[in-house]
Parts: sequence; C-alpha cells; structure tokens
Amino acid sequence: MNTTLAAIGIAWVSLVPTVARAQLANMTFGLGGLVAAPAGEWAAVRSASAGASASMRYPMPFAHWLALRAEFIDVAGSTRTETRSYYLEGAVGGAVGIFHVTGPETNKSNVVAAALGPELSLPMGGGRIYATALSGVAGVHVSSAAVGNNGAVGFTVPAHSNPVNFVWGGGSGVVLPIVGGRLPLGLDCGIRYWDAGSAGYMGAPQPAPSNEYQVSFPTVHRRTTFLTPIVGVVAQF
Repeated sequence: MNTTLAAIGIAWVSLVPTVARAQLANMTFGLGGLVAAPAGEWAAVRSASAGASASMRYPMPFAHWLALRAEFIDVAGSTRTETRSYYLEGAVGGAVGIFHVTGPETNKSNVVAAALGPELSLPMGGGRIYATALSGVAGVHVSSAAVGNNGAVGFTVPAHSNPVNFVWGGGSGVVLPIVGGRLPLGLDCGIRYWDAGSAGYMGAPQPAPSNEYQVSFPTVHRRTTFLTPIVGVVAQF
C-alpha cells in the first residue's frame, strides 16, 4: 500500500512540472497600437488619441478554452481646449475697474493601466476568437490651465490631478495566424471598454457669490471611460 502511494506521489510530482513547462511553452505575448475614443463624461474634457498596449496570455492546463490574460495600456495625452469669456475686477496700468477677459482653458490627460483577468476562447481556423474581462490599477494624469488676457496683461491659472484608481474593462477579439514554425506569429484585432475611475479637471470659471467680478476655476470630476480598438502582433514562445 505504502509503495503504491509513494509511486503515485512520485508520478504526480514529476507530472506537475511537466504540465507547467508545457503550458509555459504555450504562453503568448503581444504588442499593439490602439486608438482611445473617450466615452461618456470623458468626452467633454479630451479628444481621441493613439496609444500602445502589451498583453500576456497563460492557458490553463485543465481547460483549453480558458486562459489567464494580463494587459497593459498607455493612452497618450490629448488636450481639449475651450475659449472662456468673463469679467474681472482689478487694476491694469494704474487704473482700477472691470475688465473683459478672454482666453483658452485646456485640460490634458493620459492614462496608464495594468489589468488581469480570465479569457475565454474558441478555435477558428488556424486562429481563435476570444472574450476577456479585466481589472487592475490605473494612473490618470491631468494637467489643466486657464490663460486669460484683457489686451494689456495676461495670467495663467495651472492645476494638476494624479489619481491612482481601480480600473476594470473587457472586450473581445480575434487572433489570425500570420507565420508558423518555431516562433508562431498572429494578428490580434480586438476592442476594449475601460473604466479607469474619476479624475479632477478644470471647470468653467464661476463668479464668487459676493462679487460677480471675482471668479474661480472649480474642479469638476469626470469618469475616465473609453473604447480602444487594438491591432497588434502576438508571438508564442
């Protein structure tokens, strides 16, 4: 009995590293480009921009249709500018009065995120189709500024916001074979939806309750939601 259990134990110990090595050999790594199209509230403070993505996929040994997927994205900064017009009370050239001020207000933001989650896939020809759900951490960097000019003097009001948020997202795609052999390559075409939490942006100038000619630039919070079509190359090592 003990001999049998020992033999089973030895076989199990030797099988686990073998299966793990086989699965590691099936891991795929990808690099790609993306276009981030802001959705919802984020569209009010930025425009679409390009970015980059990297991915890693580890297939589960007990189910060929299930894998663990990690994705990393970097959405390049994009600036949204609006012209503001308001009145300020102040002194210019020794004269005190009410001055009409105009100038641009800009909000620039970019996102870096890392997320992990399951991937479900089905074979399709020599490639596969897949769907994934992901969650992780995102850093949102916002740089804002309001520039005013009344024809005689100008001023700049800067503001910054750098929250680190929980990020979640998901999407689907298709992987098409390009090259076989010892280093198989495939074309990964997909789309993702991301929600990287809230960040603070500079809002429109608001008059003070006690004096309409004294204005402030309040912080408004916008949810960082966007769609990212992705095209990249995946390799199996």
